Parts: sequence; structure tokens; C-alpha cells
Amino acid sequence: MLFPDTRRRLRLRVNGLARPTRRGLAIDTAQVFTNCPGRLRHRSGAARPPLASGPTAFGESLTPAQRAWITEADTFFIATASDTGAADASHRGGEPGFVEVVSPTELTWAEYPGNSMFMTLGNLVLNPRAGVLFLDERSGTTLHLTGTARVRLTDGQPTVHFTIMRVVQVGAVG
Repeated sequence: MLFPDTRRRLRLRVNGLARPTRRGLAIDTAQVFTNCPGRLRHRSGAARPPLASGPTAFGESLTPAQRAWITEADTFFIATASDTGAADASHRGGEPGFVEVVSPTELTWAEYPGNSMFMTLGNLVLNPRAGVLFLDERSGTTLHLTGTARVRLTDGQPTVHFTIMRVVQVGAVG
């Protein structure tokens, strides 16, 4: 689980096993740590709207509007898993344009130094399957992308190349 606090620029990550209880969900934690806030964009103002619940659009490639959304984004979240299936969620952020839309089915972004744990990159080397989530904080619309990612080193700088296999947009579909 990932708990970003954009008002105070804090990020807390909790990794462990989830189990249902009569009151909801309990997490048996295996790791709890803070992340470097360097790429977490400050947010202020009114609280965000709740996440959208519909309508939903499905596809295998990005529409022009979705491509523009990603190009303008300053934040996204990525889910990966190790070769044994241990899941991890992480935040990525930067100035708008830090995610490049190479084509309707491919994204790329530079990986910046953070907490030096390399959980996302390590997982991607072992298991290339990943999910990416973009949020529209004005409307609550979400854009879910699943696919595979590969890590490349260019002049010592890791870059992730993400190939989209499935696109799901919830809310503000038109």
C-alpha cells in the first residue's frame, strides 16, 4: 500500500500480506518505510473528488485524449511484483512531460534516484509485468494501464520502457 500526503510531501509504503476480517481488511506488515519526497508534487486547495465509478472504456491502445493526459501528468503510480509474486506499489513524479508517450502502446520515463531500495526496478528485472495508474485530480477519472516493462541503462541512467497491453478508463469517458 502507498500513502502519499501531497500537502506535506510525505510518502509511506507498507508491504505485507492482506487478510479479510469481520471489520474489513488487516495488513500483516513485512516492511514499512518512507520514500524520498523529491518527486512528490505539492498539492494545496480543496480536497480531491472521490474516484469516478463510471462510465468505463476499455481498449488496447491510448486514445489521443489519453495520450495528452499522460503527457501533461506530473504524477502516476506503478504496481510491480517480484518473481515470487510479492507485490509492490510506488509513486513516480516529475515536471509535466516526464512520461513520454512514444506511441499509442508505449510509454517511457527516466528513473530518478530515490530511497536507493530499487524495489520497482528490481521487480521489473525479475518480472516485467506491471500496472500503471494515472489520476485526474479534478474529476476523479482514472486511467489504468497494464502491460510489460523493461529497464534500460543509458549513460548509467535507468529508463523504463512500458508496453501497453490493456487500457481501462473509469469516468469522464467521451
